[in-house]
Amino acid sequence: MELWDLYDEQMNLIEGRTVTRGAEPIPDGMYHLVCDVIVRHTDGSYLIMQRDGKKHCGGMWEATAGGSAIKGESPLECAVRELKEETGIVAENIKRSAKQ
Repeated sequence: MELWDLYDEQMNLIEGRTVTRGAEPIPDGMYHLVCDVIVRHTDGSYLIMQRDGKKHCGGMWEATAGGSAIKGESPLECAVRELKEETGIVAENIKRSAKQ
């Protein structure tokens, strides 16, 4: 069972409000946090990954690793965890984009 924190439109945490992934809908006017990570190497090139053939859109290429933040997780913690889960890369220097 995975719990997600809920946020308002300005990305303020709504204290005491969570939903269970896949078990209940997200209420109107509330949101949950997701992250996408794009890996840029020191030489300026980017990592692209081919999706597992057994998954949705299997065999297609993508440039991001990401997913939903779990209860209590910050955006940065979510990004670091998802990057490791999906690529095996342990982030040492991760930066947020200017657009949030």
